[in-house]
Amino acid sequence: MATEIDICNLALAHCGSKAAISSLNPPEGSEYAEACARQYPVALGCLLSEFPWSFATRRAALAKLSDSTLEKGNWKYAYGLPADFLRVIDLKPKLDESIPKPPHWLQRLPALHGQLSNHEEYELVGGDAGPILLANIESPVLRYITNAPKPTSFSPSFVLALSWMLAAFISGDTVRGETGINLASYMGKQYVSALSRAKTLDAPHTKLNRGHMPRWIAER
Repeated sequence: MATEIDICNLALAHCGSKAAISSLNPPEGSEYAEACARQYPVALGCLLSEFPWSFATRRAALAKLSDSTLEKGNWKYAYGLPADFLRVIDLKPKLDESIPKPPHWLQRLPALHGQLSNHEEYELVGGDAGPILLANIESPVLRYITNAPKPTSFSPSFVLALSWMLAAFISGDTVRGETGINLASYMGKQYVSALSRAKTLDAPHTKLNRGHMPRWIAER
């Protein structure tokens, strides 16, 4: 299981550095440690936003906001989001049974293949205290990506992808001139390859049931 320090030292190794760091908070004082402390949160946030990683997936029942001054447009309800929210995966009613399953003949129609889902529509807007989710259902359950997963939960393939992204950031932050540009470009290509493999390995960890009728059909 990797730690933040392990990932940063792996990134430094990608850069060809023989130096190793032992502290990020606070950084131990070297140029590389300061670069890692500055770039690690950025790299992690970027990579978490790339895919619905299984280890970073969370579920939460949302609390309705009662502020009468909120502009909801055509939406009925406004909800606050978890403190560790990064991005939405999907939104569902609290009880899946509230939406009836379609008959088997309807599920088999080619035109509806992949479209039968009980995932709800929503809109994210900015609020004074953070983002707000607008929707038309009461008591929704949000599946989302957390912005603060523990490094020890990262899959090995995610660790490798993160280390390459961090290496690209560090190489551009600590190396100047044409050599730095070429090195960052190389790191970026390695990252793209590692990201693709990480997504492929993580994808089978989630299997969604698409056999529900959309609300616009169910309510007719």
